[in-house]
Amino acid sequence: MTTTAGEQMRPYYHMAAALYPMYAPEPAIDDDFPYNPPGGGDTPDAITRDVDATHKLHICCRFDYPSAAGDPAWRALEMENTFEHEIGGHGFKMYLQHYAPATDWNERLWQLRGFPGTYAQATAANVPYRWDHDPNEVWGETGGAALAGRWTKPEKTFNYNIPADPLAMRAGFVEMMYAARPDLRPLPPVPPIHSVPAMWLGPIPTSNYRRGRRVPIDAVVWHHMAGFMAGADIRFHDALAMVSATYGVSHGTPGSLYDPIVQWVSEADTAYHAGGDAFNPAIDPFINDRSIGVELEDLAADDFTDEQYELCAMIALAMNAVYGVPLVRGIPGHVGHGEVPGVATACPGSFSVDRVLATAVGGLDPMITEARLREIIRQEATEPLEAKLNAGFGIVLTQKLRRVARYLGRGAGVLPRDPAGVGGTDTVGYQDDNTPLA
Repeated sequence: MTTTAGEQMRPYYHMAAALYPMYAPEPAIDDDFPYNPPGGGDTPDAITRDVDATHKLHICCRFDYPSAAGDPAWRALEMENTFEHEIGGHGFKMYLQHYAPATDWNERLWQLRGFPGTYAQATAANVPYRWDHDPNEVWGETGGAALAGRWTKPEKTFNYNIPADPLAMRAGFVEMMYAARPDLRPLPPVPPIHSVPAMWLGPIPTSNYRRGRRVPIDAVVWHHMAGFMAGADIRFHDALAMVSATYGVSHGTPGSLYDPIVQWVSEADTAYHAGGDAFNPAIDPFINDRSIGVELEDLAADDFTDEQYELCAMIALAMNAVYGVPLVRGIPGHVGHGEVPGVATACPGSFSVDRVLATAVGGLDPMITEARLREIIRQEATEPLEAKLNAGFGIVLTQKLRRVARYLGRGAGVLPRDPAGVGGTDTVGYQDDNTPLA
């Protein structure tokens, strides 16, 4: 099946919808060019028409665009520039006018760009008409660069010798969106909720998770990163990725900057890790809401350590104790990502969910964990401080030992926990482990 030029606009629309959630999840796209524009003139390559009552943006593309002129690389750049111009610029303005028609958005753009005079004065001065002096085209040029995060081609409209920084313009466009849709402004960050000791790597962009849950938690979905923790962390902080996980379990490589368990999304919120929602209607739309997503670092070798399995068993026990997630295979229960109905993926590779559950049900051996505790103490005492600092080591020994003590206490029930660091014990829960010991 041949992809039409108009359908090639769709990925750029999805970029805009991820960055600016006032956009509807899908556009209405037509390949109905060529046509004769009002008043004659050239046939445009692509246009935005309007935002309809269902909040869909109607966009069109000339069916034979781009023309055969130029080499393939030039044509690809021309298409990208045009689509970002129409969707991220003119389409953005139409959404603002759709949601807040009483606001003079043209003047708001003029102020954002720092141009002299007013938008209305510039419009009146553009006689005889010139496209590159048309204030309305500033929307397309500036908005396209803001969407891309860069200038794909040099700015083509008159800019009073005041160049635009694409990332600064993106921030300004986001603020205009919040002015039109105050309900989209993210809520202030709240302390993460976690049932296991974890290194907090959030908050991540709100496009990659949803605040709150629509249904209770009753499952854990296990994933592998097919790579390194740093790569997963970068991806989950990319506002266009629309993906995340609740927890990550480190491979434990020497010099790692990450704790054994890390966390990107609070347990109270919904990580986008297993499909569903609006991403794939064939998957249970509540699979993300009802589950905790755990990513395993495997260094792209599909390799998992004994310590990772013990840490995963600790997570499984915690999810059972806090949310009642049964220590069985299935939903409710524990599944690999590829076992989620409707999902076609090899994830989590060779990772054994059965081994996690067997370890959790059989209990974590206190002698093994005590030996590991002694190993950590020995490493802390012998590794030069300078080496730790050069590796970005930022956790004092008492804090790390405190986490290991909690690991032992939750996994085997052999050590009491001291949540406040004041000598008390607590066999039910504990506060954020990042609080220094008294």
